[in-house]
Amino acid sequence: MTKHFARVQFLLILIAAAQPAIGRQGQPEEFVSVLGRFGITMPAPYVDYRPFLELRTTGGQKFSSATYRWKLDSDQVVVSYGTGSINLEGPKQSDTFLAGLKNDYVAKAAHGSLLAEKPTTLNGHPGIIFGLDSDGGRVIVWIYVVKNRFYMLSLSVNEPEKKEAHLKTVSTFRFLSSEELEPRYKELAALLTPPPLTEPPPNKRLTNDLQDFRLNGRVKAVTTEEEKFEGTQLFDDRARTSVDYYDETGNLTKSEQYSGGLPQAVRMYGYVKGDRAYREMRRLPDLILKTNDPKKKDNVTKQPTEIKIFKIKYKYSGNQLLEIQVNREDGEEFEKYVFTPKDNRVEHTVDPAYIMIGLRDTIFAKDKVTSLLDDKGIALEDTVMTPSGRADDVSQAIPGAGYVNIYKQRYDSQKIKYSYEFDQQGNWIKRTATIVTKEKGEVADHLTYRKITYYP
Repeated sequence: MTKHFARVQFLLILIAAAQPAIGRQGQPEEFVSVLGRFGITMPAPYVDYRPFLELRTTGGQKFSSATYRWKLDSDQVVVSYGTGSINLEGPKQSDTFLAGLKNDYVAKAAHGSLLAEKPTTLNGHPGIIFGLDSDGGRVIVWIYVVKNRFYMLSLSVNEPEKKEAHLKTVSTFRFLSSEELEPRYKELAALLTPPPLTEPPPNKRLTNDLQDFRLNGRVKAVTTEEEKFEGTQLFDDRARTSVDYYDETGNLTKSEQYSGGLPQAVRMYGYVKGDRAYREMRRLPDLILKTNDPKKKDNVTKQPTEIKIFKIKYKYSGNQLLEIQVNREDGEEFEKYVFTPKDNRVEHTVDPAYIMIGLRDTIFAKDKVTSLLDDKGIALEDTVMTPSGRADDVSQAIPGAGYVNIYKQRYDSQKIKYSYEFDQQGNWIKRTATIVTKEKGEVADHLTYRKITYYP
């Protein structure tokens, strides 16, 4: 077979592989990546997953990326995605980026030789499909750009008789919207949901959770997401941070806590011996020992989930809430809110050692946020005090004991201002956070979105 004929034949394969079937609806066995926001139907689980990779293109662009790999008989499929800080779909940017990433891929293939290429799209997003020969065999590659993200799929073609079946498998790849990801969020949160606390409540306290945290109306659930500014740009690249569920009396029944866009802990609220409390199941972060040897994998030690109970104490002055204190099972303070109504302020502290494996018995200075509130209890600005890691050695006279040395923790201070958009109930649903800096003045930092549902 001549090289020219091989190119023509491969171009026909690319044309067939770029048909609209690529965007069709998923199947029951669809694999869903929540962070990657894609789905692909595969006959078996992936055999390799590599998160937290840093990719630099020859064009100088940097991406945070991840890669999944599946085996299809003697072929394999690899799906990678990366998140950057520029709009890859901008005018002329997509063509330049797609061509550059294609050239990078061919250059890194051992004795890679491009056979054919063709522009394509997926759900209106620009892409390119190309094929190449290399020492590793023949490969078909798809690359798409979606705002500040890219997606790259590759299929090795080692078994000609199974080529059509494997192309059909890759053609199930699709982008997923937030609504389409919701069932997967629920599945992941369900895996971390502990048994509920079923003791009957004592006498009703003076306020409920909706009142304590300034929510109006018959709120049923609040889903919170956050998006960072990339310079002055936004890409609708949101990460979920929490989902809170309330009963019809206005009290929390369940709270899902997210980190990095995935569930980290789920809390079930109730009562223990008359105290308001929650039982929490938390996924501890895996321990990763990095290796510099390219022939060896990083040593990843999987950590178990844990279940603990936290008790909540309330302090009032008359009908006014002054303090909410959350204590761990050992009695140590985990979190506290101190309200100062006359100054319209609230101070929030939380123990950072709690989520650090092996350091929970270490005494850390707590992160501290002091919020200035408006008359409706909504934060106008925060002063964030973070331990700097430095301390001052101070001599202090103590009667009967002479002088002793004490260490006063230093804090780094940062001020954040907020502006809001509200729904018809008067609850904020969009908040813009602006950091006050010495060098640049006020700089937009991130947006927080709240989706609020109500009881009829």
